[in-house]
Amino acid sequence: MSGVRAPYEEFSNFFISTSIVNIFSKRLIYEVIEYLDDSKPHLNCLQYLQFVSKILSVMSGAIDPYSEEPLTSSGRPLTTSTLTIRVIKSFPYRNVKNFVLQNYDLENKSAKDLFDDCVKKINSEGAFRPFRNVQYDSLKIYTHAHGSKTVNLVINFDHDDNWILNLKDNRKLYEYGIENETEISLFKMQDYLEFKANPEEKW
Repeated sequence: MSGVRAPYEEFSNFFISTSIVNIFSKRLIYEVIEYLDDSKPHLNCLQYLQFVSKILSVMSGAIDPYSEEPLTSSGRPLTTSTLTIRVIKSFPYRNVKNFVLQNYDLENKSAKDLFDDCVKKINSEGAFRPFRNVQYDSLKIYTHAHGSKTVNLVINFDHDDNWILNLKDNRKLYEYGIENETEISLFKMQDYLEFKANPEEKW
């Protein structure tokens, strides 16, 4: 089966032709598939089939929806984590560009190490050329994996006391509660304080 999504009718026929029709009505199966077709258009074929199967299995009682499965934040070693870095050039203009650090070592890297790696990437990649005129000096956790999202699209104003990383101490990144798939903002502190005092967006 290729990664290209099959037509809606093919998914419907697949599930209705299986034994699961003995548990659910055809109408219910159609409704589940139609819901996913609208809400999860990005899934490839295999992911789509797995998603529908799991929903129907939960509804049938074959799977306990409250059973704990390992989260992606805790399912990988600290030494091979993935971080998303949000480089903020301008707060009021919402000028933000992301990059991803793969296989990053949260166990042995400090906040200063992360900061240096971020600045090095900005200075070495052409896509970040417009972002090089900012004197970055701060890192702050934007969101934790599987945690609640902030309502501010630029940066979160909460948790300044423990989510802003101290670039002058030797604490390792995991000691800040940073895990796999954590998002971290890189910015200039003075710009952040001014925007927090007057969070007016411009266009």
